[in-house]
Amino acid sequence: MSNRRVKGLKERISSGEVVITGEGYLMELCRRGYNQNGSFIPTAVLDHPDRVEDFTRELVHAGVDVCSAFLYYANKEKMVKSGRKAEESELLIRRALEIAKKVSIETGTLFTAGLAKTTQYEPDDEEAHKSCEHEYREQMKLCAEYGVDYVAIETLWDYGEAVIALKVAKEFGLEAVITLAPNSIRDPPLTFDDYELSVALQNLLDDGAACVGVNCVRGPKTMIPLIKRLRQEVKGPLACVAIGYKTTEEQPTWYRLRNPDTGEQSFPDDISGHCLSDSEVAWYAEEMKKLDLAYIGFCCGNSASYTRILAMAYGRQPPAAQYASTYVTQEESAHGYKGERYDRKLREFLGRK
Repeated sequence: MSNRRVKGLKERISSGEVVITGEGYLMELCRRGYNQNGSFIPTAVLDHPDRVEDFTRELVHAGVDVCSAFLYYANKEKMVKSGRKAEESELLIRRALEIAKKVSIETGTLFTAGLAKTTQYEPDDEEAHKSCEHEYREQMKLCAEYGVDYVAIETLWDYGEAVIALKVAKEFGLEAVITLAPNSIRDPPLTFDDYELSVALQNLLDDGAACVGVNCVRGPKTMIPLIKRLRQEVKGPLACVAIGYKTTEEQPTWYRLRNPDTGEQSFPDDISGHCLSDSEVAWYAEEMKKLDLAYIGFCCGNSASYTRILAMAYGRQPPAAQYASTYVTQEESAHGYKGERYDRKLREFLGRK
């Protein structure tokens, strides 16, 4: 564990605090032109570490409680499949941990590492289980070396892989937040290895996870009904980390989103056409506040402005709060113009009588 004097994850949760996490590196760095869509590995950590640090600082400025090492798909197997060298994996992990640790020390925030599924898990394949365990052990050994406050094991599709990841975390004495990806649209929702989602989450809590929940895949409109149900079924600290895109009842996950003009699948390269509005982010925050959640935020599609809205909805006043919108719609426009002519024209532009 870290020697920094920072209130720990479990201590915060047990005292009733809500932890706002900072995720979304992958899609945001792709949008900015520093990472590649498709491979989904965090090459920006190696190629543009300064940009990764910039985004980390932006999220702290916006109100997150956590600096997260950008390690999604940083395992050797995925690196090789994506055309990078296996030996780059350790360098990437170390550099990502260094960035997040540096910013967390400077800002007094929690320090975590975001670890993804290995893409190697098969329920009935013992060799695959060993391979998964080996990959997690290599990553978590480094996480422990750098003194993370906890590990965020996220976007897992299989309960069985989550069990393996939690086992390794406990071996290294690491607190773990484990979030499963709610891909299933069945009733009740299932993991890929056919466990009821609520049962899988409760089992992980009972086995020692600090907090469990769901992340990615669903935007607020389809995540909130699910998390309401899970809140009734799961007893213990619960996490909700949605994507920053508009999913609907007809298109409940981002894999199902379609370009409204062409009808083509939007994921992943055309996903920006489904970004949330600020009012939708505010709605998400207000709905989560009703549910006694311990750990919240956005993952893919996140931005500093979205995080600021969440933080302010929870009563925080981060540095970015001073730049929250002050746009007014009364007699005097926000542009500062006065007088009958400007008033008439602005009402016309805004569609008002």
